[in-house]
Amino acid sequence: MPSNQQFNISLPDEVAKVVKAKVAAGEYASESDVVQEGLRSLFARDQAFEDWLATDVAAACDELRADPNQVLSIDQVRSMIAAEHEKAMSKVRTRTLPAAPSDELDAKLTSGDQASESDAGSGVHTGRELEKTQSVTALKGLFKSTVGPVSIGDMKTASGPTVRQR
Repeated sequence: MPSNQQFNISLPDEVAKVVKAKVAAGEYASESDVVQEGLRSLFARDQAFEDWLATDVAAACDELRADPNQVLSIDQVRSMIAAEHEKAMSKVRTRTLPAAPSDELDAKLTSGDQASESDAGSGVHTGRELEKTQSVTALKGLFKSTVGPVSIGDMKTASGPTVRQR
């Protein structure tokens, strides 16, 4: 049986509450067990880091020593990043805004008619509201491709409707 040494440690209130909650929930038999498990996790993380350094990093260093022409300067790395950024931004800039939200709106805009207050509830907008609607529609398409379906929230802000994820 290994010998134990007793320590007297101080923990921030938040950490102490977590330790006590784990013991109270029956996850651990004592506060010492919680601290020991935390230290075992720390040792495992440190060992994984040392293993990574000894294998992957050392191998990469050996490769670069064998062929120094593989080394990129900071300017080359910056240029590569800038090129990737420009490529991504050009995709965003070339996206076109979708068509107007309704045929009725197209007719009103081409005839020069103004949308009435009753049109506001039907989704028909003019001028600046059209720009907002098209922008929100474009954003919805972007969000759908990255985070899933979105909807226009009922809340209004000074800058217009709020877009929320469903």
